[in-house]
Amino acid sequence: MAENDDKKTVLAYDKLYETPDGTDCIGKMLRATAMTSYIGMVWSGIDIIGLSKPATVMAGVVRAGSFIIPAAAIGATYSAATCISGKITGVDDGINHFFGGCAAGVIIGARTKKIGYGIGFGLAFGIAGFMAKKAYVEDVGIVLRPGDRKHYPDQGGFFHYSNSYDPWRKEVKRT
Repeated sequence: MAENDDKKTVLAYDKLYETPDGTDCIGKMLRATAMTSYIGMVWSGIDIIGLSKPATVMAGVVRAGSFIIPAAAIGATYSAATCISGKITGVDDGINHFFGGCAAGVIIGARTKKIGYGIGFGLAFGIAGFMAKKAYVEDVGIVLRPGDRKHYPDQGGFFHYSNSYDPWRKEVKRT
């Protein structure tokens, strides 16, 4: 852990935050598109196997594409709008990511053909992007990558069943 103490790690794919907004636009756009495409693939797999259960393979491919393509468009739109906003303002802050999130919400509104969904998801993505950038800049300590998690024994963990939660016990033996 000593070698990673000086490196801020907020999100699983923090390469989007390594360079200032407005620089390395193509690389960030490719990374974001790949991330959201992967999320679209996972979600389409869940839908195909568990919910829609298409009758033919071609229907399954079309169903998967109906999730993967909009997800890729959301990632590309988010990173492109963030980069353009960073180039225009010249500032590396959370407002750029708010604009990117609002632009990404437009894709959901276009996909569902409902303006309310576009506005709602745009605001949700915008606020989430703003908060993620602020957490990264201010080093809040929100860590979602498993390799960088700190273990706090007093908070339990996966094998917490071996701990005693008896309120009258004075000493808790931790393993």
